[in-house]
Amino acid sequence: MASCDPFSIDFSGSAPELFNKISSLIHQHGGSISGDSSGGTFSVPIPVFGTVAGTYSVSGQTCTIHITQRSFFLPCTTIESFIRENIPTVERTALTTLVAIMASCDPFSIDFSGSAQDLFNKISILIHQHDGTIAGNSSSGMFSAPVPVFGEVEGTYSVSGQTCTINITKRSFFLPCTSIETFIRENIPAVERTAITDF
Repeated sequence: MASCDPFSIDFSGSAPELFNKISSLIHQHGGSISGDSSGGTFSVPIPVFGTVAGTYSVSGQTCTIHITQRSFFLPCTTIESFIRENIPTVERTALTTLVAIMASCDPFSIDFSGSAQDLFNKISILIHQHDGTIAGNSSSGMFSAPVPVFGEVEGTYSVSGQTCTINITKRSFFLPCTSIETFIRENIPAVERTAITDF
Protein backbone atom coordinates (compact mmCIF):
# COMPACT_ATOMS: atom_id res chain seq x y z
CA MET A 1 0.00 0.00 0.00
CA ALA A 2 1.02 3.61 -0.51
CA SER A 3 0.64 6.94 1.27
CA CYS A 4 0.31 10.57 0.18
CA ASP A 5 1.83 13.85 1.31
CA PRO A 6 -0.35 15.75 3.83
CA PHE A 7 -2.48 18.60 2.49
CA SER A 8 -4.60 21.30 4.13
CA ILE A 9 -8.09 22.58 3.28
CA ASP A 10 -9.90 25.64 4.60
CA PHE A 11 -13.59 25.25 5.50
CA SER A 12 -16.44 27.41 6.73
CA GLY A 13 -18.84 26.66 9.58
CA SER A 14 -17.93 25.06 12.89
CA ALA A 15 -15.52 22.15 13.28
CA PRO A 16 -18.04 20.04 15.29
CA GLU A 17 -20.68 20.42 12.56
CA LEU A 18 -18.15 19.44 9.92
CA PHE A 19 -17.05 16.42 11.97
CA ASN A 20 -20.64 15.24 12.59
CA LYS A 21 -21.65 15.38 8.94
CA ILE A 22 -18.46 13.80 7.61
CA SER A 23 -18.78 11.05 10.24
CA SER A 24 -22.34 10.30 9.11
CA LEU A 25 -21.27 10.22 5.47
CA ILE A 26 -18.35 7.88 6.17
CA HIS A 27 -20.54 5.52 8.21
CA GLN A 28 -23.18 5.46 5.46
CA HIS A 29 -20.55 4.14 3.08
CA GLY A 30 -19.28 1.42 5.41
CA GLY A 31 -16.28 3.34 6.72
CA SER A 32 -15.12 4.20 10.20
CA ILE A 33 -13.84 7.33 11.90
CA SER A 34 -12.19 7.62 15.30
CA GLY A 35 -11.59 10.95 16.96
CA ASP A 36 -13.37 14.23 17.43
CA SER A 37 -13.66 17.68 15.86
CA SER A 38 -9.98 18.41 16.50
CA GLY A 39 -8.36 15.29 15.07
CA GLY A 40 -8.46 11.55 14.52
CA THR A 41 -8.26 8.73 11.99
CA PHE A 42 -10.58 7.43 9.28
CA SER A 43 -10.94 4.48 6.95
CA VAL A 44 -13.25 4.13 3.93
CA PRO A 45 -13.69 1.14 1.60
CA ILE A 46 -13.46 2.16 -2.07
CA PRO A 47 -15.00 -0.18 -4.67
CA VAL A 48 -12.32 -1.88 -6.78
CA PHE A 49 -9.45 -0.01 -5.07
CA GLY A 50 -9.80 -1.31 -1.53
CA THR A 51 -9.41 0.79 1.62
CA VAL A 52 -8.35 4.42 1.88
CA ALA A 53 -7.21 5.36 5.39
CA GLY A 54 -5.70 8.43 6.92
CA THR A 55 -5.48 10.95 9.72
CA TYR A 56 -6.90 14.45 10.09
CA SER A 57 -6.32 17.41 12.38
CA VAL A 58 -8.23 20.68 12.66
CA SER A 59 -6.81 24.06 13.62
CA GLY A 60 -9.15 27.01 13.37
CA GLN A 61 -10.84 26.82 9.96
CA THR A 62 -8.18 24.56 8.44
CA CYS A 63 -8.29 20.78 8.21
CA THR A 64 -5.03 18.94 7.49
CA ILE A 65 -5.37 15.46 6.00
CA HIS A 66 -2.73 12.76 5.63
CA ILE A 67 -3.59 9.69 3.56
CA THR A 68 -1.62 6.84 5.09
CA GLN A 69 -3.08 3.93 3.11
CA ARG A 70 -4.33 3.65 -0.48
CA SER A 71 -4.10 1.42 -3.50
CA PHE A 72 -1.15 2.07 -5.81
CA PHE A 73 -3.75 2.38 -8.57
CA LEU A 74 -5.69 5.19 -6.87
CA PRO A 75 -3.63 8.38 -7.36
CA CYS A 76 -3.08 10.82 -4.51
CA THR A 77 -4.27 13.59 -6.82
CA THR A 78 -7.64 11.84 -7.27
CA ILE A 79 -8.15 11.47 -3.50
CA GLU A 80 -7.08 15.04 -2.81
CA SER A 81 -9.25 16.48 -5.59
CA PHE A 82 -12.28 14.61 -4.29
CA ILE A 83 -11.74 15.86 -0.73
CA ARG A 84 -10.95 19.43 -1.79
CA GLU A 85 -14.13 19.60 -3.87
CA ASN A 86 -16.36 18.46 -1.02
CA ILE A 87 -14.98 19.45 2.39
CA PRO A 88 -15.66 23.19 1.94
CA THR A 89 -19.35 22.49 1.19
CA VAL A 90 -20.15 19.52 3.37
CA GLU A 91 -20.91 21.56 6.47
CA ARG A 92 -23.65 23.52 4.76
CA THR A 93 -25.12 20.67 2.73
CA ALA A 94 -27.83 18.26 3.79
CA LEU A 95 -26.55 14.69 3.67
CA THR A 96 -29.57 13.73 1.56
CA THR A 97 -28.32 16.02 -1.21
CA LEU A 98 -24.58 15.59 -0.72
CA VAL A 99 -24.38 12.56 -3.02
CA ALA A 100 -26.04 14.48 -5.85
CA ILE A 101 -23.61 17.38 -5.42
CA MET A 102 -20.57 15.11 -5.41
CA ALA A 103 -21.79 13.19 -8.45
CA SER A 104 -22.25 16.20 -10.76
CA CYS A 105 -19.91 18.91 -12.06
CA ASP A 106 -20.19 22.58 -12.92
CA PRO A 107 -20.91 23.17 -16.62
CA PHE A 108 -17.98 24.17 -18.82
CA SER A 109 -17.62 25.38 -22.42
CA ILE A 110 -15.20 24.35 -25.15
CA ASP A 111 -14.50 25.96 -28.51
CA PHE A 112 -14.13 23.58 -31.45
CA SER A 113 -13.22 23.76 -35.14
CA GLY A 114 -15.20 22.35 -38.05
CA SER A 115 -18.97 22.04 -38.28
CA ALA A 116 -21.22 21.10 -35.39
CA GLN A 117 -22.65 18.24 -37.46
CA ASP A 118 -19.18 16.77 -38.11
CA LEU A 119 -18.38 17.02 -34.39
CA PHE A 120 -21.67 15.34 -33.45
CA ASN A 121 -21.15 12.52 -35.97
CA LYS A 122 -17.62 11.75 -34.78
CA ILE A 123 -18.50 11.89 -31.08
CA SER A 124 -21.53 9.65 -31.71
CA ILE A 125 -19.37 7.02 -33.43
CA LEU A 126 -16.78 7.15 -30.64
CA ILE A 127 -19.37 6.79 -27.90
CA HIS A 128 -21.15 3.92 -29.66
CA GLN A 129 -17.84 2.10 -30.24
CA HIS A 130 -17.37 2.04 -26.47
CA ASP A 131 -20.92 0.89 -25.62
CA GLY A 132 -22.15 4.37 -24.72
CA THR A 133 -25.30 6.14 -25.85
CA ILE A 134 -26.06 9.61 -27.17
CA ALA A 135 -29.50 11.12 -27.76
CA GLY A 136 -29.89 14.43 -29.53
CA ASN A 137 -28.50 16.23 -32.54
CA SER A 138 -25.79 18.71 -33.48
CA SER A 139 -27.48 21.39 -31.34
CA SER A 140 -28.08 19.64 -28.01
CA GLY A 141 -28.69 16.35 -26.28
CA MET A 142 -27.50 13.95 -23.62
CA PHE A 143 -24.89 11.21 -23.44
CA SER A 144 -23.71 8.30 -21.32
CA ALA A 145 -20.36 6.51 -21.56
CA PRO A 146 -18.84 3.72 -19.46
CA VAL A 147 -15.39 4.59 -18.09
CA PRO A 148 -13.23 1.60 -17.11
CA VAL A 149 -13.09 1.09 -13.32
CA PHE A 150 -15.14 4.22 -12.56
CA GLY A 151 -18.47 3.25 -14.15
CA GLU A 152 -20.86 5.51 -16.05
CA VAL A 153 -20.32 9.17 -16.86
CA GLU A 154 -23.47 10.96 -18.00
CA GLY A 155 -24.16 14.50 -19.08
CA THR A 156 -25.85 16.96 -21.39
CA TYR A 157 -24.45 19.17 -24.14
CA SER A 158 -25.53 22.21 -26.12
CA VAL A 159 -23.87 23.87 -29.11
CA SER A 160 -23.92 27.55 -30.01
CA GLY A 161 -21.74 28.60 -32.94
CA GLN A 162 -18.31 27.04 -32.40
CA THR A 163 -18.82 26.54 -28.67
CA CYS A 164 -20.00 23.35 -26.96
CA THR A 165 -21.25 23.61 -23.36
CA ILE A 166 -21.11 20.39 -21.34
CA ASN A 167 -22.77 19.58 -18.02
CA ILE A 168 -21.72 16.34 -16.30
CA THR A 169 -24.75 15.13 -14.35
CA LYS A 170 -23.47 11.76 -13.15
CA ARG A 171 -20.03 10.42 -12.32
CA SER A 172 -18.27 8.20 -9.82
CA PHE A 173 -17.41 9.92 -6.53
CA PHE A 174 -13.80 8.93 -7.23
CA LEU A 175 -13.52 10.37 -10.74
CA PRO A 176 -12.82 14.09 -10.26
CA CYS A 177 -14.62 16.70 -12.33
CA THR A 178 -11.20 18.10 -13.25
CA SER A 179 -10.17 14.77 -14.82
CA ILE A 180 -13.34 14.57 -16.91
CA GLU A 181 -13.09 18.19 -18.05
CA THR A 182 -9.40 17.86 -18.91
CA PHE A 183 -10.03 14.72 -20.96
CA ILE A 184 -12.86 16.37 -22.91
CA ARG A 185 -10.98 19.65 -23.44
CA GLU A 186 -7.99 17.77 -24.81
CA ASN A 187 -10.00 15.61 -27.16
CA ILE A 188 -13.08 17.42 -28.47
CA PRO A 189 -11.06 19.37 -31.07
CA ALA A 190 -9.50 16.06 -32.21
CA VAL A 191 -12.19 13.61 -31.17
CA GLU A 192 -11.62 11.31 -34.14
CA ARG A 193 -8.13 10.48 -32.83
CA THR A 194 -9.16 9.65 -29.28
CA ALA A 195 -10.28 6.50 -27.50
CA ILE A 196 -12.32 6.55 -24.30
CA THR A 197 -9.85 4.05 -22.87
CA ASP A 198 -7.34 6.92 -22.74
CA PHE A 199 -9.12 8.03 -19.57
